[in-house]
Amino acid sequence: MALQAEEYIMYLRKSRADNPHESVEEVLLKHETILQEFAEKSLGGRIPEHCIYREVVSGETIDERPEMLHVIAMLENPKLKGVLVVEPQRLSRGDLEDCGKIVNAFRYSNTEVVTPNMTYNLQNKMERKFFEQELMRGNDYLEYTKEILLRGRIAAVKRGCYIGNIPPFGYDKIKIGEDNTLKPNEFAPYVQMAFEMYVNENKSPLDIGRHFDKMGIKPYRAKIWESCSIRAMLRNQHYIGKVVFGAKKTEKILYDGEITTRRGLNADPDDVIIAEGLHPAIVPLELFSAVQEKTANHPRAKKGLPLKNPFSGIIFCSKCGRALAQHPYKHARTRLECRNRNGCGSKSAPLDEVVEKVANVLQKVNLPDLQAKLKNGAGNAAEIQKRNLDRLYAELEEMEAREDRLHELLENKTYTEEVFTRRYKKLRADMEDLKSRIYNAKQNMPKEIDYQDKIVKLQDAIKILKNNKATPEMQNRILKMIIDKIIYEYVSYEGKGKINYNLHIYLKLGTD
Repeated sequence: MALQAEEYIMYLRKSRADNPHESVEEVLLKHETILQEFAEKSLGGRIPEHCIYREVVSGETIDERPEMLHVIAMLENPKLKGVLVVEPQRLSRGDLEDCGKIVNAFRYSNTEVVTPNMTYNLQNKMERKFFEQELMRGNDYLEYTKEILLRGRIAAVKRGCYIGNIPPFGYDKIKIGEDNTLKPNEFAPYVQMAFEMYVNENKSPLDIGRHFDKMGIKPYRAKIWESCSIRAMLRNQHYIGKVVFGAKKTEKILYDGEITTRRGLNADPDDVIIAEGLHPAIVPLELFSAVQEKTANHPRAKKGLPLKNPFSGIIFCSKCGRALAQHPYKHARTRLECRNRNGCGSKSAPLDEVVEKVANVLQKVNLPDLQAKLKNGAGNAAEIQKRNLDRLYAELEEMEAREDRLHELLENKTYTEEVFTRRYKKLRADMEDLKSRIYNAKQNMPKEIDYQDKIVKLQDAIKILKNNKATPEMQNRILKMIIDKIIYEYVSYEGKGKINYNLHIYLKLGTD
C-alpha cells in the first residue's frame, strides 16, 4: 500500500556529522531505507519516489539548498500532512534567521516534522520549543565543526599541503598518504613560458593569452585565455613551491538591509599564511621575483594613453578588494571610486584630498621614525646576525675536526670502541644541536635596511605628491617604491558630497 502523494514527503541530506568516508549517495540511501521502513510501520505505506527530495549539494543556508526550497514551497499545499526527516537538524543547521524560517514555515502551514523518534507539531508550544532546541543544537555543532575544520586546513597548509579544489594551471592534484599536494603535468613548461615572455619579451598578459590560444593551449575552466587569468598566474606563489591560505576571504555583510556574501582580497596581511609546499616549483625564484618587480613598476593603463591615476595598482577597497579607479567629473572634483558592479557600498573620495592625506601621513608619522632608526643604528641587525652565523659555522668546523680526531684515536687504538662510541654519540648530538641553531639563525636573518636610502625616497615621495606640476606617472612610480598598498575604508556619508573614510597605508619601509 502506498501513501497518497499529497500526504507526506521525504527530505534527505548528508551532513558533517555523517561518516566522512561514505559518499552522499550512500548516506542518503541509508537514511531513505530507515525512513521508508518507518513509513510502512507508522504511516501505512512507502513514500513514492516523486515525493522524495534528495539534497546532493552542500550549503549552510536554506538559499544554498535548492531541494530545501522546493520542500518549503510544498508546505503551501493544504493536503500535505508532514515531512519525513531522519532528525530535525537535517532541515537546517544554519543561523537564527534560517532556523526561524524553518519554524515559521512548518508552524503556519500546520505541517508536521516527522522523525523516527518524534513527530513535531509546531502548533504545540512545547513541541515547537523542543524542535527549536534541536535546530539550534545543530547550529552550535555546525559552528564548532567549522572551527575544527578551519584548524585542520591551517595545519595542513603549514605542512605544505594543497587544500584547494582546482589545482593551478600546470599542476595535477594528487594524494600522498593522507595529504593532498600538486604534481607538474604536461602544461608546466607553458607556465614558465608565460613568465619568460612577460619579463624577457615584454609581452603583456593579453599578448601571452592570445599566444596560448593560437598554440591551442586551453585554460582549465574556460575556452580562451583572459588577461586577468594570466595576471593571476604571474602572481601565483604556488609556482615557486609555496602554498598560500587566506589571501582571499569570504564574509557576510549587511547591504541594503540584506545579508549578502562577498569574496575579495584579505585586507590584513597578518591573516595570510604562506608556507613551503610539498610540491616542486615550476618557476625559478629569480624569474618569479623579476615578474613581481616588473608588475609593481608597471601599472595597468590603456595602450597609447598616459597614466592618469597616481594611485594605480596601489589603492584598494576594504569592502570588496577591488582597485579604486579615477573618475573625472565635468563640473566637480576628480574622485577615486570602487567600480564593483555588484555594489559593495563604498562611496568615492576626492582624488586631491586622498593625495593630501597620504602625503600628511607619510610626513607626520613615518619620517621621524625612520630618522630615529637611522640614528640608533637599527639597520645593523643583519650584520650582527651574520657575525653570529660566522661564529656558529666556525664552531661547527671545530666539531668536524674533533670528529676526525676521534676516528684517528680509534684507529691507533688509543680509544677502545666503548670509549669511542660514547664520545662519538655525544659529539654527534652536539653537532645536530648546532646545525639546528644555524638553521634557525638563517631562517630568522633580519633584512638589511638602508634607512638613509629610505629617508631619501620618502622625502621624494612627499615632495612629488605636493608638487602640482608632477605627472601622475611620476607620482605613481615614486609611490610604488615606498608603498606596498593602501586600503581605502569608507565609513559614512556626511552629506553635500563629504564622506568619512580611513586610509590604511602599508609601507615597504619597515615602519608600518
